[in-house]
Amino acid sequence: MTQTILYIYSFPSYLVDCPRVKIGRTSGADELLPKDLADARIKAQGTTAHPEQYVLLLSVSVPGNWVESTIHSQLKENNYQVQEPGAGREWFQFPSHEAFNKFRDSIYRAVLLGDYSELGGGRRDITGNDYSAIREAFGVVSMSGQDFNKDKDLIKSVSDGLSPFYPNFHSWLLRTIQDSTTVFNVARRDNRSVGVTIWKPKPNNTAKLATLYVDEEFRDSGIGRNLILSCFEQWRQQNINRAFVTTSRTYLIPFFERYGFMVEGFSRNAYD
Repeated sequence: MTQTILYIYSFPSYLVDCPRVKIGRTSGADELLPKDLADARIKAQGTTAHPEQYVLLLSVSVPGNWVESTIHSQLKENNYQVQEPGAGREWFQFPSHEAFNKFRDSIYRAVLLGDYSELGGGRRDITGNDYSAIREAFGVVSMSGQDFNKDKDLIKSVSDGLSPFYPNFHSWLLRTIQDSTTVFNVARRDNRSVGVTIWKPKPNNTAKLATLYVDEEFRDSGIGRNLILSCFEQWRQQNINRAFVTTSRTYLIPFFERYGFMVEGFSRNAYD
């Protein structure tokens, strides 16, 4: 197994006033320390041509390559990317040490909490009160079963990920797609469908959250949160005041509790 390492390094003269740093990634065996993998990568980049010894400022294991690209995009939007000829796309300059230290702390926080969405890949500031603003901010698209049925890659991913845990899953999913009352919220990232929530309205202003699925490559990135919050916004608009969910994965209980769900009971044989 290999791990993805995010690293940041610089040189002493680049850190005097407004810190200028390089943010890159590498990979290596799980048993190796992030620092050792980062050091090996930096030394292989030809940085030894610089008269100063480099300073490693951060090296952490992250869920995937998208973390680096997400950070780069966010910093570029903030006009932090160094534009000088020959600087390369991975060099960024912060307006102050305080700004850089705050940014670095946000990465450590993301690693500790397993939530990388605040680095720029999840929710953005929302302007306006209508659902379109919520949807745009979360990167979530609401669609009918007919439209969802066209996304065969996502359907395959959901089927492969969930069918081992739920008997007769495929027949249930087919019926659910054909049910016109079902709501599908699909999360998009990098022009890909990477997650979905499926819910159905029930009597007495109640909803059942039937499915929450995020592609394994994109987990721990805030997508699950965005999908849940999109459901909340829809339930609010439709005056739904109670929602329930069942799951065979007990490790998901803390996730749901984080958003206000409460455990009402257990059934030992519900999913075989």
